[in-house]
Amino acid sequence: MYLEGDYQFLNYTFIFSLLYMVSFQLLGKCWTKFDKLDKAVQIEFASRIVSAVHAGVVCLRGAHVFFTDENIFNNKLMYTSETLSLTYHIALGYFIYDFFLILYYYNEIFDFVFMIHHIVSVTGCYISLKYGYFALLLVVRCLSELSTVFVNTGWMLLNLKMTNSKLYYLNGLFLFVSFCLVRIYPIVPHWNIYFYEYTTMDLWNNIPTLWKAIFGGFSGALDVLNVYWFYRIGSMIHQAVYGSKKID
Repeated sequence: MYLEGDYQFLNYTFIFSLLYMVSFQLLGKCWTKFDKLDKAVQIEFASRIVSAVHAGVVCLRGAHVFFTDENIFNNKLMYTSETLSLTYHIALGYFIYDFFLILYYYNEIFDFVFMIHHIVSVTGCYISLKYGYFALLLVVRCLSELSTVFVNTGWMLLNLKMTNSKLYYLNGLFLFVSFCLVRIYPIVPHWNIYFYEYTTMDLWNNIPTLWKAIFGGFSGALDVLNVYWFYRIGSMIHQAVYGSKKID
């Protein structure tokens, strides 16, 4: 039964779970060497296909709002629309699916950093879905999913032992550029908006202090993670291009 309203995200949790199972089965049938891979690698292949699908959908929907909905720029702190609500439901559904997938395969793919990322993302989506708070800032976070597509592609090429291919180097270049544009560059504008609204808009006072603190704290945590990941990406690219010792 298809759910509506506040629980619509459960539909997407089910859809992403089904997509994972279908991807896993298709990989087993269409790729003769799949069954010979380590179980953790098998799980990662299927889960990263789902991750790439989610990233593409959420990024495109976020871009549609960012470039076509002028109202969001006039209501940066409190705004909602049908497009935004559905986008939040899709994102929530995915993060809940992936959260439980990581727990289910704890011994194979558990990653504490990803768990933190998912908790932060779920909280941000819930705040904007339920109350419409920080809409523009959440749309910018949706755009950041663009780099996730290249992250997943790079991982797959690495495990397919295609690190010497032109495709791997091109993907690395696109990953570096996209990560810089959608995750690193927006950090300063993001916090400029946050503090500008804090000092100039009466609407800021209408948002409960708890939500402001949670959103600010979690945004900071995401930015720290993004800077760390960007450093790691830059280190790997430097190693690939110059053959230098990996920077830890």
